[in-house]
Amino acid sequence: MSDHVRSLDRITIPEPCNADWESMIGNDQVRFCEHCNLHVTNLSNFTRREALRLVARSQGRLCVRYLERPSGRVLTKGVPEKLHRIGRRVSRIAAGAFTATLSLSSAAAQSTSQESGAPRAQALIARKIPQPELGRSLSGLITDPHGAVVSGANVTLTNVQTAVAYVYTTGDDGAFEFLVSDVGRYKLGVDAQGFAEKEIRGLDLKPDDNRAVNVELELPEITAQVEVKAGSTVMQSVMGAVAFVEPADPLVKAAFKNDLEGVKQLLFVTTDINAIDSQANANAIDYAVQHGNREMVQVLLSAGADVNARNRDARTSLMYLGNHASTDLVRDLLAAGGDVNVRDDYGETPLMKAAAWLSFPVLKELIDAGARIDAKDDHGGTVLMNAAENEDVRMLRLLIGAGIDPNAKDEKEETALTIAARSGKLDRVKALLDGGADIESKTSEGKTALMFAAGNDNPEVARALIAAGAEVNTKDRDGKTPLIIASDEGDSETVQALISAGARINDRDDVGWSALMYAASTRDEESVKVLLNAGADVTVKNKEGKTALSLARENEHKEVVKLLEARGAPE
Repeated sequence: MSDHVRSLDRITIPEPCNADWESMIGNDQVRFCEHCNLHVTNLSNFTRREALRLVARSQGRLCVRYLERPSGRVLTKGVPEKLHRIGRRVSRIAAGAFTATLSLSSAAAQSTSQESGAPRAQALIARKIPQPELGRSLSGLITDPHGAVVSGANVTLTNVQTAVAYVYTTGDDGAFEFLVSDVGRYKLGVDAQGFAEKEIRGLDLKPDDNRAVNVELELPEITAQVEVKAGSTVMQSVMGAVAFVEPADPLVKAAFKNDLEGVKQLLFVTTDINAIDSQANANAIDYAVQHGNREMVQVLLSAGADVNARNRDARTSLMYLGNHASTDLVRDLLAAGGDVNVRDDYGETPLMKAAAWLSFPVLKELIDAGARIDAKDDHGGTVLMNAAENEDVRMLRLLIGAGIDPNAKDEKEETALTIAARSGKLDRVKALLDGGADIESKTSEGKTALMFAAGNDNPEVARALIAAGAEVNTKDRDGKTPLIIASDEGDSETVQALISAGARINDRDDVGWSALMYAASTRDEESVKVLLNAGADVTVKNKEGKTALSLARENEHKEVVKLLEARGAPE
């Protein structure tokens, strides 16, 4: 079971580690502490929701560093348009999971000796990664272009159906290993200092499937430094190790462990059946609901449990429905007076959480009980947006048939269609288009659904949007067209589809880069061929005076250089 911490500001470190962050080896998000012999994650270089998710997914095996405001609030980054391509919203990852307060303590000092260097790569002999005896696993090695292993790489494994993400940081052997709970299709992302980000899609994990995937990183075109800026306010840096704490209340602890007999026995001595545990921020019926244990729920309700009792984040039992929830369990909660339109401190309702990852029957049960389909959370997110990433497309059809607005926008002006397109959900995209979604709707960054498909290696979705009439020459806020974005992504199939649909080949963005320049600089030989065969201009220069050939030569893309030279491209 994953615990989800809803407030970073409950984190305290009574015995902080005093090692110097700036002297550690690594990147802006993860560095190696020689004092503790541990990798340290900088929570202040993540958005608040991403930091919450990372801590929750760590299962307590995490050493963190963060900047603390004078008020005691943890400093985190603003929300970027795209960061490591992890799930868009917390509810997609942890709706129904439970809060646990964290206690942190510094790791014991150990005598170690490490050599500095960036990027960190060691010429170790590749070894066979041990495979777990049970469960679904994915493991492998991260290496540089010369075959040396890379330590300190952030590896993210994401289930593309549920958006559940697992995070791993490689050690000195460059190895990573995930043991996952759900079958399905996954994508693997790797980010390491000094190297270009790498993403591998289409990894299907089946029951008892143990797979090995080795990843070779490439040198980046541009190395961007991301800084946490604190302005003129003095910030305190805090660092230490994370440890989850079980509930303290005996009744809540028994429910947490799904111990029905223990719950029955403790009901004779408990003084407050609805008590919110001081450490777990949940009560007994919350855990019973999360487990999908209908008998335990009925026992607690019969003993006087309040289905509308709120924890410190204003969540009620209906918000803890997990993937084991049955419609009978939902009916029990509703019959006990469960409020289907209650909102937590983030503005989310039970229906919004259900749309994110629960089953179609549960969603329908809540709607039939009067749940508002037009609810929005504090960031403008809607029920339909959550359903756009759910694996059951029937949810979208049900909501659209019930009259939900298919074009509602959140605070970043995203719609359900842009979310589905970015996630590669072809059947969801088609359902939304059939339901009246505006194919040309733009986000605050000026991006359309077609741009999201082009930028995330989703040629099937891109072709479907083109067939539905998507404008192929529209530009985003940076002057990029779908063709430029697809060329930058290295998606030759989408590049060809866009050209066939009439995309202007030689359009340039606000910094003067053409599609050919992006393809040439990213070592995308196939896209370069497609663009050249379509008549791309090899002579144009960007605002720095560079041509596609000079960019390819700078990045040592020898095969691309040959292609361009054969077409008479100038430096």
